[in-house]
Amino acid sequence: MHPNVVPVQRTSARIYYKLALMIGAALTPEVIFCMAVSQWLEAKRVLRAWRAAWDDDEKFQDFQDVLGMPGAFFVTMGGFVVDSNKFKSEPCDQGKNLGDKEARYRTETDELITTIGSPGFILLLERGIIRRLVESGQLTKSHFDHNVIEDKGKANNIAKAIVVCQAMWLLVQLIGRKSAGLPVTLLEAHVAIQILYSVTTYLFWWSKPLNVAVPIPIPLDADAGEMGGHDLESPSISLFRGQSFITERRSNGTFVHMSFRAAYDSVVMLQPIVEFVQAFTAIVNGGLHATLWNSHFPTSIERLLWRLSAVGMGLFPLLIYLFIYDKGFERFFVRYLYEVRFDNAPLVRQLVNIIYGFWKMYKDGSMDIPLEELDIPGKLTAKESVSSGAVTTLPIESSKSDM
Repeated sequence: MHPNVVPVQRTSARIYYKLALMIGAALTPEVIFCMAVSQWLEAKRVLRAWRAAWDDDEKFQDFQDVLGMPGAFFVTMGGFVVDSNKFKSEPCDQGKNLGDKEARYRTETDELITTIGSPGFILLLERGIIRRLVESGQLTKSHFDHNVIEDKGKANNIAKAIVVCQAMWLLVQLIGRKSAGLPVTLLEAHVAIQILYSVTTYLFWWSKPLNVAVPIPIPLDADAGEMGGHDLESPSISLFRGQSFITERRSNGTFVHMSFRAAYDSVVMLQPIVEFVQAFTAIVNGGLHATLWNSHFPTSIERLLWRLSAVGMGLFPLLIYLFIYDKGFERFFVRYLYEVRFDNAPLVRQLVNIIYGFWKMYKDGSMDIPLEELDIPGKLTAKESVSSGAVTTLPIESSKSDM
């Protein structure tokens, strides 16, 4: 797995995030595959914008090849943030009345951090803000050098090639045993199918830095309009797609937060054609498992369960795609995944909000109520106090910028 950069600087939060992605890869490998494809396409778009930004000035011609695909992937995975030393948000009021040690802890954990999304990075390039920062000396080539960014990762091309060779060698062994008439267990067959998805996903993520823990800060002046009026003092909960900048609290790092964050990152960049490919690959996944339809099973019940699972893996994703396509469910679902990360209520309250939210989505969707006009339960307003734990609702805005 190649996780995105998690701005919550706690080891447990990063572990939760990676664990959620690994579970998703085991249960729905086609989703992770399409996630890799979508991020690769977005990285290509960032790279084109980067090269175009330096194309008209011979003085900066050498900057065109500085970023590269590793740097473009680094942008899409949330690798650049607004310099927090220049714009320091206030800690919550509760922390001011605590002892020095506790107050210092709350100042660190409740600090707001703003991630620069790929649309925001492209906007900074098109408006010449990054070039101005480079010319003024506030940024240097090393901030964007793909060699420096790759060095932040935990694997190089040799290590990645070894992983791919190991996986392919297992697949070759299974094919050889099958061609020789030797038995292949059901578990081995399932692993072989997973290898096909894993290797393909790995190839699309080949240039993506692995396990980067610390983002790179960029000094931006919000008061000077460099961030398009973005508010650095409150969480970014008004938009859920295509955000130029995302402000959130470092303290939101529970397993619930990270699980929904991983789910959101898996589907937020999916385009209609990629979603169709996802449904098609799910059919392929089910079909590959169905090739063992007449294999030996210890009991008839196990044979029935395998057959039903093979049919379900191929049929259900296709039905879901046909059911939600262009009906508002997907937009509502992605928005809900995004806004859970801002829920500062106690854990039990979060779980209740999540269950109720999905039930309401199903109920209102089945009654043909326009989902874009619904309120999502459990959402926080931008000015909600961290210490109160109260949960309010926020109307969903039907804006094209959300799409």
